[in-house]
Order: sequence, then C-alpha cells, then structure tokens
Amino acid sequence: MRFVALLSLIWIGCSSTEQPTPVDAAGGELDAGAPAVTLDAAAQDAAQIEPADAGSPADASSPQDAQFIADAGPDCMSMAPGYAKQICLKPWIQDLTRRDGAADALCAAEDLLESGQVSDCHLLAHFVGEVVFEQNDRDPARSLVACPATCLSGCGHQVMQELVEVRDLNTVFREQGSDAVDQELRALVGVCRAYEGDNFDRFILCVHGIGHGLLSSGFLSPLEAAQLCDEELGLEGISCAAGVFMEHTSRYLRLEEDQLLETLPTICAMGGSDWEDLCWRNVGEALMWFYGHQLEAATAACNRLSGEDPVKACSEGAEVEAGVAEMQQGTCP
Repeated sequence: MRFVALLSLIWIGCSSTEQPTPVDAAGGELDAGAPAVTLDAAAQDAAQIEPADAGSPADASSPQDAQFIADAGPDCMSMAPGYAKQICLKPWIQDLTRRDGAADALCAAEDLLESGQVSDCHLLAHFVGEVVFEQNDRDPARSLVACPATCLSGCGHQVMQELVEVRDLNTVFREQGSDAVDQELRALVGVCRAYEGDNFDRFILCVHGIGHGLLSSGFLSPLEAAQLCDEELGLEGISCAAGVFMEHTSRYLRLEEDQLLETLPTICAMGGSDWEDLCWRNVGEALMWFYGHQLEAATAACNRLSGEDPVKACSEGAEVEAGVAEMQQGTCP
C-alpha cells in the first residue's frame, strides 16, 4: 500500500476531538459558495481541461500486442509514459470496466504497466473506481468490496472520493449549517470504521479516499482538510491527509512543463504550517507521475525549490514513489 511507504517518512500529527467549523484562510466562517483556497490562474485553467478521448485496444487482454484505434480520439499508445497518457486512457479503461468488470480492467492496466506502456497505473485505477461507484448505485460498502486492490487500491480510493463529492458539503453548509457538516463528516468516517477491526487495509484506503474527496469537493482548503483528517482520525488521519495533498498536488499535473515549473514553488506555500512537509513529499510523488517515473527529472525539478527543507522533502517523496511504482506489478488477481 502507498500509505505504508509514506508512513516511514512523514510525521504523525497530534489528535484532537473538537469538531471544527469550516473557516477560510483568514479564520472567518467559510463561504460555502467557493473553496477557501483556490489554485493560481494557470492551475485553474489546467483543471478545466477535459480528458482526451482514448483509442480502443484491439485486444485488451494482450495490451502488448494491442493497436489502438484512433477514431475515438488521439492514439494514446503513441504518447510517452506519464500522467498525460493515463488521462488520455481514461475513456478506454472506463469502457473496459463497464464491459468486462473492474478486475479485468485493472489487470489490463497492470499489463500496460508491466509492458512499459505506462509507468504507473494508480490513476487508471481511480478511473475504474468512478465506474464501480456508479455500477453499485453509489453504495460505498458494495463498491469497496467490488474494487480489487490492483494498482495500489486506486479504485477504492476513488469510491470514497466520489462518496464525499456526492454528499455535496457546500450545499449542506449553506442550507443547514456547520453542525450538519460535522454530522456528515462523522458519517463518512463511520463508513470506514466498519472495516477498522477486521480489514485494516480497507479502512486505510477508505480514509485515504476521504482525504481526496475533502479536497476535490472544494469545500475546504488543503490545510483545513488535513487538519480535519487529524482531528477526526488521530494517528490514522495521516493517510487521510496524504489523500488531501495527493489530490492537491495532482491538480497541477495538467499544466505544460514550463507552467508547472514556474508554479512549483507556490504549491505548498502554506505560511510555515507543519503540513508543508507532507505536501512537498506529495509534490515529489506528483513529479514522478508527470515525468513518467524518471527519478532524475523529478529530482531536478525538486532542486528548483527554495530552501533546504522543501528540496529534501520533495526529493524524498520522489524517491519513495520510485519504489512504490514497482509495488504495483504482479498484484492482478
């Protein structure tokens, strides 16, 4: 699991039982109509880009022999391994999930990884999770059971992210107030608690997915979302917070390289917060996705940062991801 590798490097925050009221960056009550913290203009533009349509493999069970048909869009297989290629493959992996099921789709994703067509299949597994959630009538328990752990449990992560987004915390806050939001968040954590005793791995992937959803829902800033993970989950909140910062940093990966490098120093500029270290580690991980797991390129980008601590955290995050990528192979059921 990805969080196991992270736990060896990131600090464990203190826990608190007090329920937070959503606030903006200045400490005032959050305006539910907009996120507390927004990306800069370049990253906002990138976030609006729709995934390109992917070609379809002639034989998904043998992707090393597959010839992708270009009539549905660009030939994804001609792209270099990296984040952009997985975005291109989204329609293909989701169509495969609908036709053959999550397990076969994830095996096809792992085959692409093992043949060198992609350098990571975790994002493809997230795309599978979107379909699984819909196929199971948005029932998180059924969806989590339907998600194989292939490609580092990205399917299960996405299920919980989808669940948080469906709850629409912005509307809950606007219509019912902060107490109702607190109740919703406790219910979300309760979904994960059901697995805490007898399936700890599923519990961890569940709370990690909540972290993704807290950030992607636009209701909280990265700092607020990470703190909420800590307050709701204590020690296990670190996996939730890792989901927050994975979601935060991955938003920048649709930028062109020059834009990404220009924006890089601002991604985790959080006023000296203790969460900055975890954020910078996720930047290193994200750079590995961007550069197709070329460690030298990712480390060179990390070295552009100012300050010894951000450079160190970013570089270590990249190095951890280099090892984690290898863990994705050989797990197809």
